[in-house]
Amino acid sequence: MICIVDENNKIINIINADYPSADNERPYYPWNKLWDKYTNVEPPEYANQREAADMKSKLQQKALDSMMLILNSSSEVSALQKEYQAELDSVTNDVALYMVDMFLLWSGAGVKYEEGKRVQYNGVLYEVIKEHVSQENWKPDITPSEYAKVISSISGEIPEWEQPLPTNAYKLGDRVKHNGRYYESTYDGANVWEPGVVGEEYWKDITDEIGEAS
Repeated sequence: MICIVDENNKIINIINADYPSADNERPYYPWNKLWDKYTNVEPPEYANQREAADMKSKLQQKALDSMMLILNSSSEVSALQKEYQAELDSVTNDVALYMVDMFLLWSGAGVKYEEGKRVQYNGVLYEVIKEHVSQENWKPDITPSEYAKVISSISGEIPEWEQPLPTNAYKLGDRVKHNGRYYESTYDGANVWEPGVVGEEYWKDITDEIGEAS
């Protein structure tokens, strides 16, 4: 497949062909979409998706190996479980958001959660920001003193802006959608301010660069 681009390098058509044969034809890549600007550079979200898929495959194999060791009453189970957890803990948040189902479900049954631990609750990934022993009424979505929702603008489609806390604030370069506009964080720190309300020292409006937000 190849992409047909206009004078502004915007993709105006994608056709079946073996290779480019004209000046306005470009090699097709999976991230190329109609009406987007053409690029042959892999976006971060695609790299994260690949890394997540590779890690999920590796962890699933380790889980299967653990089950076989348990069935065989092997003493190697504990070591393999530690290895599994260490690999899962090494995944960055940007990659983790593509593999939320690999993280343990949150439990309110007196579980000791260490700072930095990530758990899933109602399909959402949360990071423990303060070591504590869980309680049933300290659910991650209503206990911001203990948990921070993992948010990232790199995980696929640019997400809607959410009011963050200092513990899960937006970082320099993060992109969000808000009130029909796209913004990129220009603040080199914990950005908790609302796009469109504060100046470009915090958020830059990039709608004209990438098109109107739906």
